[in-house]
Amino acid sequence: MLDHHGGGNSKLQRLFLVLLGGVIVLLALEGLSMVRSEARCTIQQVPVVIQQGDRREKVPREFDLPDTHSERRLKTTKTTRKTVPTTEAKTTAEPVTDENIATDTPAPVIDQNRQTQLQRQQHLKEFCQNNRRLRTEKFKIRDFHFIYSDKASALYCYIPKVACTNWKKVFQVMDGNYETPLDIKGKEKVHYLKFNTFEKTNLTEIEWRRNLYYSFLFIRHPFERVLSAYRNKFQDPYNEQYQRVYGSRVLRLFRKNLTEAEYKAGKNVTFREFADYVIRVHTKREFVNEHWDTMHNLCHPCRVKYDYIGSMDSLIEDSETVLKEIGWYNRVKFPAKATDKYKNKLPTLMKQYFSQLPRNVTMKLYKIYEADFKAFGYSADEYL
Repeated sequence: MLDHHGGGNSKLQRLFLVLLGGVIVLLALEGLSMVRSEARCTIQQVPVVIQQGDRREKVPREFDLPDTHSERRLKTTKTTRKTVPTTEAKTTAEPVTDENIATDTPAPVIDQNRQTQLQRQQHLKEFCQNNRRLRTEKFKIRDFHFIYSDKASALYCYIPKVACTNWKKVFQVMDGNYETPLDIKGKEKVHYLKFNTFEKTNLTEIEWRRNLYYSFLFIRHPFERVLSAYRNKFQDPYNEQYQRVYGSRVLRLFRKNLTEAEYKAGKNVTFREFADYVIRVHTKREFVNEHWDTMHNLCHPCRVKYDYIGSMDSLIEDSETVLKEIGWYNRVKFPAKATDKYKNKLPTLMKQYFSQLPRNVTMKLYKIYEADFKAFGYSADEYL
């Protein structure tokens, strides 16, 4: 009997100890989980400083509408320069609809500039989604067209004949090279100054600047760019460089019976001859100068995601918006009063010049710039 009762007590004791041990293990695991959770929260609040030598796998950025002027990116760059954002999911701006506005709260007011920007972004997004080739084709970026400022955390893809001269002056000021844009004298001087570009930057630094910095570009009606290039480089140039180099080529291709001196000078190229030359170099895949290359070839808007798309039609307003977004509006003024020497402005001359072209020539020009027309919502109907 004693052995029987003693064995029973021993089993109960062992069972009790097993249960007690299980409870202790569960409590320990729960405590460890709480410690790990607190650690994760702490880590997410600490930005990870990018080292120049870091190597990260290059992840392609799928085209999508950016959030509201990249609020996450701006918040990061204004507080912790050159830091990698935390791994929180990037939110996309949700369009305002009747369904997602509470009935007891007033509808948010979206200013006209913001509304126009959303329309530009949406139009570009739809175009790129319907043009797989432009989204996926391999391309060689003209690295020197991407100018950045580490001090302003800004990235700008410049397009010639779309106010790039004035924007280059602004970047010189942001980088501390000049006090104001107007201190840079001479129309052409700024193009020979030193800029921070992607041309001599490694892929790692290119990627984190593309992901972290506020990026923008400015666009213009494609035919206005063509006519502006003609006037500025051939008809009434600031210097004779383009006449001697490109004007000479144009004349040798399309003009007969000139003297060698006249060919070398390259002067008096007509708009029709220039249009034929632009068509030739594009269709024959010869070297295309940046001033009459397409906006797509220069800045690849279906592959590179821009936070803001400014327009030549609203240049001053859009430029001020960009400066506000990057926090430099009170430190540098866009040189709105800096104008070219031409008294007759392009919008009033477009039909006059394009009426000189046969319809088939205008159609060929349109086909060359068709992606620019469609991606940014421009029309060529009145010129065709």
